[in-house]
Order: sequence, then C-alpha cells, then structure tokens
Amino acid sequence: MSKIVVTHIRPDLDACASVWLVKRFMPNYSEAELEFVPSGDTRLMEPADANPQVLHVDTGMGKFDHHQFRERLSAAARIFEYLEKSCRFNKTELGALERLVELVTMIDNFEEVDFPNPTSDIYELSIVQILEGVKLSEKSDHAVMEFMLLALDGLFGILKRKVVAEEELSKAEEFMAKKHRCVFIKSKSKEASKLAEKSGFRLVLLQDPDRKNINIRVHPRAKFNLDKVYEAISKLEGKEKWFYHASGHLLLNGSNSHPQPATKLGVQEIIKIIQANL
Repeated sequence: MSKIVVTHIRPDLDACASVWLVKRFMPNYSEAELEFVPSGDTRLMEPADANPQVLHVDTGMGKFDHHQFRERLSAAARIFEYLEKSCRFNKTELGALERLVELVTMIDNFEEVDFPNPTSDIYELSIVQILEGVKLSEKSDHAVMEFMLLALDGLFGILKRKVVAEEELSKAEEFMAKKHRCVFIKSKSKEASKLAEKSGFRLVLLQDPDRKNINIRVHPRAKFNLDKVYEAISKLEGKEKWFYHASGHLLLNGSNSHPQPATKLGVQEIIKIIQANL
C-alpha cells in the first residue's frame, strides 16, 4: 500500500501547511497520495493513527490534529514539533520553518483581528486570503492543494532569504553621509537591502560577495537622489558598468536581470564618493 496523507475537504491554511510539511520533509512521503474527508472525519472511519501508511493531518483527532485541545495550537505546529526531533534542519531552514509555522498558527487562531489596521486591503494579498479566493472558483480540493504547495514553497524560500538577510545585516558596516544613516552589506540577495531600508537606513550599499558587483539603493522616502554620485562614478569609470534608474534612487552595477562586469572601484572608495556627493 502506498502512503496516504488525509486532510479535510476545502482545506484551510493549516491543512495546506500540514500537508506541505509532510510531503516536503517527512521521509518517504514526498509522493504520498492525497485524500480529503469531511472536517473531523477519518479515512474509512478508522481511528486516525490506526494505519501506519496513512497520516491524518488537521482532522481525525489524531497525533497531527489539534482540535482536541483547548489551547493556542495548530496541526502544522504539532507536525513541526515532530519533525524537529526526527529531521536534521540547518540553521536557516529551522529559522524559516519556525516562522512559517508561527504564521500558520497565528492565522488558524484568527489573530489577524489584532493586526494594525486589520481591514486594510493590503492583507488581501496574503496567502490565506488568496487561498480563500481560489476556493471560490476552484472546486477540486486536489487543485487547491497543488496551488498551495507551490505557494508555501515560495513562502519558505522568502523566509529563508529573510533569515539570511537578518544575519547579514547584523554584520553590516554602518556609515553616515551628511545626516543620513547608510549601511554597507555583503549579500547575494536584495532581500538584505529591503530589510535595511525597512529598518530605517536611507542608503544601502550592497555588494555580491562572489561576483563583487555593487548596487546603491536609496530609501523611496529619502529627500535626496544619486545624481552627483552617478556623475562622480562616471568620471572615474565611465557609464558602461552602471545603470542609473530614472527615479534617482537606484545606481546598479549589474543585477540578476542585467548582468554586468564588476566595478573596479573599491567599497571604501565608493563610500567616500557617496559621502562627498549627497
């Protein structure tokens, strides 16, 4: 008998995340078949944990359900607790999974009611709201689950990048240009730059540690631009290696969508140019 994962029909975020955790991390379950039952039921009306080839998640009152407990919990949290003991996650994976599961638990306990400005349309962009929208038009539970498995892969990926970005930002070099807080970060991902800007830095100098390309990014609400910085760099190196965005807030020595040879200017040299030309 092949392995089977069972959850409830019209799956919510907790059910989808539980299936995702099982299929992505539980040994020998990546190709498990999916079955759906009415919420609270089990497959063939057997006890949830009776068949070792069948895992019930977020339904059935078994080891991977949580509805039998009157506490802040989720099926995803119970599965993650099991996986922590049986799988070897690296530091980045563990940090990302902890956050993902906490988000699922938060939503499953309707804690978004306490979010700042909870009726704002921005929250309709969340995975949980998009899931509800998909279920309005998609009648197949299997199709809904396949959509969510891909979406959760994406969420896991971005959370891993965020964990790494936080570590990179903690090792970054701060500097001042006029009265503006600036920072130099070594990172392969612009996630570190976005995190720095959200943390209050007005200018971010980002260097790819492998390719050595350097990008300069200015906070979108900053009251200055990079016109003079671009002019100064162009006089030293020409314009071939740099793309200056029309906004005046991006000066890029290559990007993922437009590769360029790395600048020959050193980081400290560019910092001095920035300090002299803002």
